[in-house]
Amino acid sequence: MKKISILISIITVLILTSCGNIASFSKGDIAILYTNDVHCEVEDGNMSYSSLKALKNEIKDKTDYVTLVDNGDYLQGGFIGSASKGKYIIDIMNEVGYDYITLGNHEFDYGMDELKNRIDEFNGKVLSCNIRYVGEKENKLSSVIPYYIEEYGKTKVAFIGVSTPESTTSSTPANFMEDGEYVYTFFGNTGELNSTVQYYIDEVKDNGADYVVLLTHLGTVESYVEYTSTSLVKNLSGVDVVLDAHSHSVIKGNKAKDKDGNKVIITSTGTKFQNVGLLKIKGNGQITTNLISKYNKEDESVKSKIDSLKAEYNELLKTVIGYTNYDLKITDNAGIRIVRQRETNLGDLISDAYRNLLGADIGIQNGGGIRTNIEKGDITLKNVFDVLPFGNNLCLIEASGKEILNALEFGAKNVTNNYVLKFSEFGGFLHVSGLRYTIDTSIKSSVKTNNEGLLESIDGEYRVKDVSILIDGEYVLMDLNKTYTIATLDYLCINYGDGNTAFANSNILVKEACVDYEALIEYIKTLESLDNYKDIDNRIIIK
Repeated sequence: MKKISILISIITVLILTSCGNIASFSKGDIAILYTNDVHCEVEDGNMSYSSLKALKNEIKDKTDYVTLVDNGDYLQGGFIGSASKGKYIIDIMNEVGYDYITLGNHEFDYGMDELKNRIDEFNGKVLSCNIRYVGEKENKLSSVIPYYIEEYGKTKVAFIGVSTPESTTSSTPANFMEDGEYVYTFFGNTGELNSTVQYYIDEVKDNGADYVVLLTHLGTVESYVEYTSTSLVKNLSGVDVVLDAHSHSVIKGNKAKDKDGNKVIITSTGTKFQNVGLLKIKGNGQITTNLISKYNKEDESVKSKIDSLKAEYNELLKTVIGYTNYDLKITDNAGIRIVRQRETNLGDLISDAYRNLLGADIGIQNGGGIRTNIEKGDITLKNVFDVLPFGNNLCLIEASGKEILNALEFGAKNVTNNYVLKFSEFGGFLHVSGLRYTIDTSIKSSVKTNNEGLLESIDGEYRVKDVSILIDGEYVLMDLNKTYTIATLDYLCINYGDGNTAFANSNILVKEACVDYEALIEYIKTLESLDNYKDIDNRIIIK
C-alpha cells in the first residue's frame, strides 16, 4: 500500500507541474498561489498573467479560500515596465487580483516617488517588515505594512514580507538617500534582520495566527549567503512556509530546519513565469507546495487589459534598426549566463556605443544591467529595450587612472577562474570600451565594503593588472595619475550602482546625455555591419 501511495503522489506532482490540472480540493482547504521574479513577462512565459487568473478562478470553484501573492521583482525587466515606470504592470496585477505583494530590489529602480505611486495604485496590500525610514522628510513607503493576518473561516494565516538588504546596492543606491545620506534601510546587519523578522513572527502568533508564511525576496544561492532565505530560517522559530524570490531559483518545496529543529518549506517559482506556485493548507493541517508550469486556459479580462496596453507601443517596438549575422550574447554556448563575470560580444557593443556617442576615452557598462541576448537577424527596438530595460542616463565624467583601476577592481571582486560557479556572479562586473585589463584570480580580493555594501577601500594587492587604454589605435599602459573621460551610466558614476563608489568624486561633464538604450539604438544605426562583434575583443583576460 505504501508503494501505491508514493506512486499516486508522484503522478499528482507530474500532473501539477506538467499539465497544469488542479488536484482535488475540499471546501475548507486554503489555496495560496504565488509568483516571483516575473520581471514584466506579461504573456510569453510558460505561464502568464491571463492563465494565472484563469487558474485562480478554477481553484475558486473548488474552495472558498484562495489568495494570490507575489514575492518581488514584478515592476522591472521589460519595456512594458520601463515605459510606464511600472504602472502598466500594476494595472495588470490589479486585473488578475493579487492580494499581497512584497518589495523586491528592482521595485525601487524607478525611484521612491514612482514606487509610492505604484503602491498607491495597487488594490491589495504591500508587505515588508524590514524597511525603515529614518529621514526627516516624507516617508514614501508609509503605506507598506510588515504583515497581514488573513482569516479563512476559523483559520488564521499570517503573511509577513521580507525584502533583501541588498536592495540598497542591487537597485540604485541614491534612491534610498536624502541629501547624500541613507534614509531607507533594511536592517542590513544579519542579526538585526533575524531579530526583526522574529519580532513580527511572535507578534502575529500573539494575535492568533495558526500558520506563518514569509514572502521573502532573499534568494538561496551562495552569492547571497549573508541574507539567504535558508540562513534566515535557521535563525527563526514559528515559520511554516517561505515563498522566496531574488535568485530566480526553481524550488518545488525544499525543507530547511529552523533553530528549534522544525522543518520549514522553502519554495520558489524561477523567473519570468517559468512556473506558478500553489501552496495548499488542508483542514487537517497538511501543507504541500507544487509548481505549475503550464495551464492552457486564459482569462479574457486580463488578456484584454494586456492587449489594450500593448497597443499603445506595440507597433513602435517592431521597428527594425539594424541586422546582425551573429548572436549578440550574455551567455556562453551552453546557455550559462556569463555577462556578470566574463567579457561578451554584447557587452563590447554596448560599451562601444557609449564611448563613441560621447567621444570619450573609455566606455563602461555593468554586467548586471545587460539582461538578455540579441539573436541573429533583424534587431528591433524591442530587442534593445529588453537588453537595457532600466532606462539609466548616460553621463560623461572625468576620472583619474587610479579611480578607474579601483572601479575595475571592485567589479572584479567576485570573479573566479571557473565561471560556472554561481557565487562568482556579480552585477557590478564591468564591461569596457577603449580599455584592456587582466584579472588574476589567484589573488584574493582585498576590496572592503561597509555595512551597506558600498566600496570603502582596497587594502591589499590588486587582482586587476595591466590596464591599457586605447590611444590613436594603440593600447598603452594607463597612467594612474592622468585624468581620462568616461562614458558610463548615472547608475555607476552618481548613484553608486552595485556599491561601486570609485567615481564618487569624479567631475561630471555631462549628467544626462541620453538614456542608455537610446545610445545603443543610435550606435547600431550608424554601423554598416556588426560583423566586428562576431566574437569578443579580448578586452578582459581572466587568468
